[in-house]
Amino acid sequence: MKIDYDYCIVGCGVSGTYLGSELNKTCRGKKILFIDKKDYVGGRLNSITGPKNQGDIRYELGGMRFFEAIHPLVVELIKELGLESVVVPESPPTNITQLRSLSIENKELFSKIHGRYFLKENANKLFPKLNKIIENEITKMDKSSSLNDMVRTYAGRKKLFATNELTGKSFMDVVFNNDLGIGLSSEQWDLYNDILNYNDVFQRSINFVIAAIENLALNGVDSPQLFVVDGYNMIAKKLLKNVLNDNKHAQYYPNTELITFDEKSDCTQLSIKTNNKTYNITVSELFLCIPQNEVSHIDSIPADYISLYRDNIIQYDLFKMFITYPKAFLKDKNITQGRNKTSSPLNQCWLYNEGADTYTILIYAVSNLANYWKPFLPSKNQDSFRDFNKKTDEQLISLVNNNLKEVFGLTDKEIPQPTQLAYHYWYNGFGAWNSFDKHSATSTRSIPAIQSQLIYPFGKDKNIVYLNNDISFNQGWVEGCLEIVNDYMEERKIRESKKDSDLFKVSKGPVSYNNFLYCN
Repeated sequence: MKIDYDYCIVGCGVSGTYLGSELNKTCRGKKILFIDKKDYVGGRLNSITGPKNQGDIRYELGGMRFFEAIHPLVVELIKELGLESVVVPESPPTNITQLRSLSIENKELFSKIHGRYFLKENANKLFPKLNKIIENEITKMDKSSSLNDMVRTYAGRKKLFATNELTGKSFMDVVFNNDLGIGLSSEQWDLYNDILNYNDVFQRSINFVIAAIENLALNGVDSPQLFVVDGYNMIAKKLLKNVLNDNKHAQYYPNTELITFDEKSDCTQLSIKTNNKTYNITVSELFLCIPQNEVSHIDSIPADYISLYRDNIIQYDLFKMFITYPKAFLKDKNITQGRNKTSSPLNQCWLYNEGADTYTILIYAVSNLANYWKPFLPSKNQDSFRDFNKKTDEQLISLVNNNLKEVFGLTDKEIPQPTQLAYHYWYNGFGAWNSFDKHSATSTRSIPAIQSQLIYPFGKDKNIVYLNNDISFNQGWVEGCLEIVNDYMEERKIRESKKDSDLFKVSKGPVSYNNFLYCN
């Protein structure tokens, strides 16, 4: 059967473009087809232009930042691609953290007594106490390794995920009940979640290991947050551009969707749709590098595969909205940049700049707070700035203003009418390993074995592979993408080397090779 392409990669986010780059480096001259149903490169990295920003950073409707201390692969790749990054202040001391209905400046958060929390007594000791619980639970599994090695290295995380005793526990269970006998009280747990400000992310049945990794990443990062100049999606754009420039056999088609496929013994036949036309092509290998909600729309994906995914991965929706105003109305309150944490539907309220005509706030809501905004959006997504339309946007902006008044103590007169807005609602914005299989209600399953089943939907001997950060052992967006691709490429190399070794054993004569190792 005639093969049209050696590799078809569905999805041009970081997973897909990085995979294409790695395959192109090791398997020279192969025909590579990139397709994506979206009209942009980047997947869940969606960087858009707008009002002039400090440091030439873009407005990030998807993933937006990285930290040198916990994202070493991202740092290395950014350098390799020749991209620049800039430090953006995260939580300046005069910004607000809202606990219930009380707004407190960050500089006062741990030094004054406020409301029912009694912060002076509880909050100063809360995070060290929680970190002690996490460290005890992790290091007792491997006393020869440090907490940092176990949590912030890929080898350490693989070891943790292979430990059923840990992966079968929920974060909440360990926090409340642990063998140190220092479980958090309900009041302390509420305070912890309010200060972290990621809504109900840690309150669901999230797996202890991934929650511990995220907790230590969010609370204890010893490096500033960095934004990529010209946009975080430049990583995916540059990776794809490099492959297309280097390989004359590589092609990229946006606005193109995989409808169905037919897996054969030595190839896969695809049906793809672009510009309302359907085409049939044959490929040697098919790689699905898209979120689960997009995978489930492909006709040929088995129902039990989708169930396996949903039973073991918690899916969180995300919502991001940028609103530009003609006046820096929070400047009088000494709030000019960075993040404000709120217990309102705003969830997180970021300030991007303070210049006239460019004063922009970001609303970043997670999970059920993201769901709060969904019914009020004038359209599904607005992936570029457009002018404020009083007729279609008034109800939405009225809700925004009501929450701004509550959090920052503003009056109606102090909040001007916006000039522009852009927004994106992400179904399955990110995923996290569950502490149990929802279908079987068991917590004793092997997560590495389940991950393998998710990577190889039809088995390792077939030519269809799924790679996405949601099933990685580091579910931070970009770092998880790079890790799962690296791990797959290493396993592929080992598997193909074994095939070559077996071939030499049975061959009675010389064997010639036209390709590099692990290039089918």
